[in-house]
Order: sequence, then structure tokens, then C-alpha cells
Amino acid sequence: MDDNNIIQKLKDGDRDTYKMLYTSFYIMVKKHVLDNSGTVPQAEDIFQKTLLILYRNVQKDDFELTSKLGTYVMAIAKYQWHNILKNKKNMPTDAIGRQEVSSAEFDNDLINKMETERKHILIKETVGTLKEECKKVLSLF
Repeated sequence: MDDNNIIQKLKDGDRDTYKMLYTSFYIMVKKHVLDNSGTVPQAEDIFQKTLLILYRNVQKDDFELTSKLGTYVMAIAKYQWHNILKNKKNMPTDAIGRQEVSSAEFDNDLINKMETERKHILIKETVGTLKEECKKVLSLF
């Protein structure tokens, strides 16, 4: 099932799709939280918040997924976890730095990263359709 079908099922409130999201993405979220001084219960809370935010976002009429669903889910989870760490003043310096990051800045950064990823995918797909001679010429640049 592709990401757009998943988004449509989420919009329709399909419970099985939420179960699929749990089995597909919980491990990644848990690993991120645990790797950044968190606990399993905190990872569970972050994942629940992430699914809630995802649900709210896909219900918006103007919602458009411009990256892979997994990338989007992880971005939400990372942002939620970093906010918790920041509020506890326990954030590792290498995780995001000591500077304040506003929601708008994060949203813009996320949008830019998703757009860049989308462009890379499009380029790979386009290059994949080229003849070998053309690929060789492009690889010289």
C-alpha cells in the first residue's frame, strides 16, 4: 500500500491503518527516544502524540504529503521529543543545540527537507529512464 492510500485510509478513520502505522514506525520512534536519554514509557507517549498530530494534520483539507510517510512521522516524533528535552533542560547539545527553535522554524525546515527529498526522488527516477551513454555524461559532472 503506498503512502497516499495510507493517508486516505487515515482520513477515513481506518483502525487497521493505525495498527499498521504502529507496527511500521513505533520501533524507530522508540529507538530515537531511547538514544536521546528517554525511557520506553516516554517513547510510547511520544508515539501516541505523533499519531494524534498525524491524524489532525491529515484531516486538514490542504494537507499534502510531500515526503515519505515514515520521514514525516519521524519528523513529528523528533520534534515532540526535542520539545520535552528542551523543557527539561536536559537536551544533548549535539541533538539540536541550545538555541530555541520555534514551531514555524521547524515547520519551514521540515518542509524544505521534504521538498529536497522529493526532488532527489524525482531526479533518481528521471535518471533511471536515461540511456547508459547519457548517464555516463551526467556522471562526469
